[in-house]
Amino acid sequence: MKQARKLVELSQRWLCPAIFAGYLVFYLVDTDRYYQTLREDHVIEWLTFVALLAVGLVAMVLGWRYRGAGDRRAWFLLLLGIVCLGGALEEISWGQRVLGVESPEFFLEHSDQQEVNVHNVLQQKLGFYTKDLVAAVLLCYGLVLPLLAKRPEFADLCRQWGIVVPPMVMVASWILASVAIVDLPTGEEEELGELLFAICLLLLVVGEGLAARAVNGEEES
Repeated sequence: MKQARKLVELSQRWLCPAIFAGYLVFYLVDTDRYYQTLREDHVIEWLTFVALLAVGLVAMVLGWRYRGAGDRRAWFLLLLGIVCLGGALEEISWGQRVLGVESPEFFLEHSDQQEVNVHNVLQQKLGFYTKDLVAAVLLCYGLVLPLLAKRPEFADLCRQWGIVVPPMVMVASWILASVAIVDLPTGEEEELGELLFAICLLLLVVGEGLAARAVNGEEES
């Protein structure tokens, strides 16, 4: 258990920065293939789907266990699980391309991608990119919230509301994910940013699950 927790902590600190740096090197080595992997329906998008699916399942299981124990974090994890499962399906247009389903007329008219995809409909209706909103919300969650939670009174408030606060070791990862999702540094990094955010969330819920198991183990012993 201790080894698993240490591995997760190392991953929380270094995995996303390593991926971001590796992709910058990839850009310098093979620019054409770099751009190809960042297109729709390629490797990065499918890795994001898998990561979000994993986050959703882990968060739902953990939230259900917390609910049984009367832990206030249950609602937060269950909500996170639902959002990430929906996000995973949005990432692949709810399986439309896999199943070969034609887009209904509504999505042909109102979706930027002309696919069964809710967030692209919202983009057209609201007049701004949903990725910018996602970047702002998750940056606040991964950067601002941990900084505020260093104050004991704010940390107590988070515990009362059942909010899971990301560890400080992940701050750099949330920042890099935000940088990438707004298409920096080359203007084509949105898919990479989505993957980095999905990895951040996955490492967060896995770390939360291991911490909960450690506490339960101590209580049982």
